[in-house]
Amino acid sequence: MLALCLACVASSSSAAAVQDVPPENLESLIGSQAGILVVSLTSTDPKCQPCMGANAKFEVLALGSNTVRFIQVGWQPWARFPAPVRELLSRYQLPFSIPLRLAFQDGKLIDKVVGEP
Repeated sequence: MLALCLACVASSSSAAAVQDVPPENLESLIGSQAGILVVSLTSTDPKCQPCMGANAKFEVLALGSNTVRFIQVGWQPWARFPAPVRELLSRYQLPFSIPLRLAFQDGKLIDKVVGEP
């Protein structure tokens, strides 16, 4: 997935879980997180097959790390992107597409994966 995060996961020994975060908390979380934060913008709707595959892989990756924080922001794929997510994507000139994985280090975007890895 993200080379930087894979390296962190490989050197970790404890498990971490993916934390579900509402869209309105995304910006403050990114800005306040020290270290590496990996954000999954996705849907939990089983009809979004690319999201389902990517979500399962994201959870497995998160279970291998205690040094990287993994969060997931989800909504129905057939609904409009939530305003906080639209603002974030526009700021970083990212595609309005899910699933989308973003890696931040100390609040700065360092990597991205668009689509199912």
